[in-house]
Amino acid sequence: MADRKRRSFLRRDLEYMKDYTVSVSGETIYTGPLYAFNGDPEEHRALFRRFAVLSGAMVVLMLVCGFLRVAAMSRSSVVTLAYGFGLLACFALLVSCLRLFRSKQPMERRAFDTSFARLRWLPGISAVLAAAAIIAALVFVFTRRDIPFRLPDGVFLAGQAAVAVMGAVIFLSAQGLLYHVIEPETAEETEPEEE
Repeated sequence: MADRKRRSFLRRDLEYMKDYTVSVSGETIYTGPLYAFNGDPEEHRALFRRFAVLSGAMVVLMLVCGFLRVAAMSRSSVVTLAYGFGLLACFALLVSCLRLFRSKQPMERRAFDTSFARLRWLPGISAVLAAAAIIAALVFVFTRRDIPFRLPDGVFLAGQAAVAVMGAVIFLSAQGLLYHVIEPETAEETEPEEE
């Protein structure tokens, strides 16, 4: 199994390496497709900055929720798993948003695949995992009458709700972004695509 995964990673890296050639002078030149966003580049940069700020706030909220002494977190593995995977998804989203914000336009294929393509599904996963943590924590609170509902429990639920809303906002905003592919051989731009 591990060998099969390793081969798939190597195959993907080889696909990206086919986009580069070495010139006569020994310089590496990118010859693969370039991805550019439709519209004003400054508007997209501002949008990606907002995505980065929102995803950073999501990570901070998740970390704050993790440091709270919440009974559901310490006694329910479902809440802990939903929180843990949600934190990982939020951190991966932050990395993708920062890469997208810092990238040059038009983008190379590898940069596009590791930033914008992930932006299509990571916010949705973060929102779903935060919602799952809320539901699991509420089920825990209402089924365990011997444990009182305290302020940290409410802060945890409010933080997870905020993370779910921010993830949904990023997810819905990213779905409307259009881009086009610039093929270097023909130097022509293809029609706008929406994934």
